[in-house]
Amino acid sequence: MPSATSRGVRVCHDSPVSTFLVSHATATYWYREAVHQLQAGIWVPTEQETTVAAWLSRATRWPTATLPPYEDTELWWRLQQMTTWAGAVRLAIMAGGWPVPQEAGRPWIPAPQPEQTVTLYDILTAVLQLAIVSEQWERQHTPASPIHETPEFTDQLAQMECFFIGLGSIGELFYAIGSGEVSA
Repeated sequence: MPSATSRGVRVCHDSPVSTFLVSHATATYWYREAVHQLQAGIWVPTEQETTVAAWLSRATRWPTATLPPYEDTELWWRLQQMTTWAGAVRLAIMAGGWPVPQEAGRPWIPAPQPEQTVTLYDILTAVLQLAIVSEQWERQHTPASPIHETPEFTDQLAQMECFFIGLGSIGELFYAIGSGEVSA
């Protein structure tokens, strides 16, 4: 089976580490492309996209006085925060009338092509890939689980928290789209 290298660690493509790396890279790429296209005026969200983004923003707000990562918080709570995103994104996709991708844990959305205008559906499906990783982690979570004791896992969970919550996060992007507060 092919392998990838991350921080000097050789990982199998179906391992939790590589699934995270691919999903995080894909979601981050679509996030950046969406921000670019919004700021350049290339993508102007439709009324439907604005409404769905507003609902998703409201459904995924977490009251907190601190920014992620939440390293001083119990692991089960951190995982629960992240898995909430998977359900909320699936519901947002359904609310938009789009098909929910069914293949969990394997990237199913390619990077944007030149001259391709981003849509909210593109962003949601890319984000869902990453959120599904958190569901896999939660299912694997036991106090004795060796994956949760590794520095790689801790680092990846922190990256996931920063991707979903706080300044410059996908949550902030959904709020901007939903509120219409997108600045050029």
